[in-house]
This record gives sequence, C-alpha cells and structure tokens, in this order.
Amino acid sequence: MSNNDDCPIIFDDSIQLLDKVTICNYEDKNFVRSTLISPDGFQLLVTKENAEIESFTINPEIIDSHRFYKSKVTDDAAGLKTSSDPAFTSALQPKIHIDTGESVFDIKWYPLMNQTEAVTNCFATSCRDHPIHLWDSDTGLIRCSYSGYDHYDELDPAYSIAFNLAGDKIYAGTNRMIR
Repeated sequence: MSNNDDCPIIFDDSIQLLDKVTICNYEDKNFVRSTLISPDGFQLLVTKENAEIESFTINPEIIDSHRFYKSKVTDDAAGLKTSSDPAFTSALQPKIHIDTGESVFDIKWYPLMNQTEAVTNCFATSCRDHPIHLWDSDTGLIRCSYSGYDHYDELDPAYSIAFNLAGDKIYAGTNRMIR
C-alpha cells in the first residue's frame, strides 16, 4: 500500500465524516485507531496511532439531516468526502488536540455529557504506563487522574475503562483485576 487510495477503511457513522488523509496517512505512518461520538451527538473524539487525541465539533445541520443513520455525507466513489469539499469542511470543526505521550488503550465520554453544561463536558482515557485521566473536552486540560496500584505499590495502568450509568464511578480493567 503506497498511497491513500489503498487505505483499508472500515466504515461506520463517525468515520464517514472524516477524509482519507485523517483516517490513514502513510507519509507519517499515522492512522485513526478509534472514533467516539459524544452522548449528546455534538462532538467527535479521534484517537490516532501516534498517541494523539483530537476533538471535533460536529455541525448541527449534519446531525439533524442524518439523524437516523441515512447519511448523505458520502457521495464519492470511496464513500468519503474529501477535505477540499465545502460540505466536508463545514461538517467538522477542530476543537482540541491532545498529545498523550503513550498509546491510548481506551477512551470513554462522560455518560451524562451535555454541551450546554460545561461541567459535564469531559472524557476519560487510559494510556500505557499512565493513570486514568479525566480530560476537559472544551479546553483539553486534565481535570483529574485516577491511579491504581498493584501489590508492589507500582502503578497498574488500566487496559479498558467504563463509566457506570449514573456517571459517578469509573471501572477499570487492569491486569487480572477490575478496579
């Protein structure tokens, strides 16, 4: 595979908003690992292979016109708009860019997130050799960190994370343990 036309892409509703260069860029050996749409549907998180997280604000017109997964955002042969297309540039607006420093294992939105309430605009990440971080999705700053320690009193990083439905607990899957 030598160019972006050969990029293997699995399409889902959030990927259809991204162009090929964002999904798979062979020049810098960077590609999208995961995408996650916020519970209120107005933001998109993208984790990349180079340990970066990008947040985009989704244009409300796109959300309203394609609410029932009948997306008309895609109309070219590859199934994606290109970044030069005016409809694409108005679909997503970059919001924040975070360099986590290590591979992102898992990422979850706060389940009660609502863009009109600033206190709920956050998401949690688990990264290699790092504690769980709760990030502010408006500023890109860490709100707090949650560390788990093993029986040697060393940091035990989480491989997966999940909020409970009430949003007051974070469950972390670590090596042979759920915290």
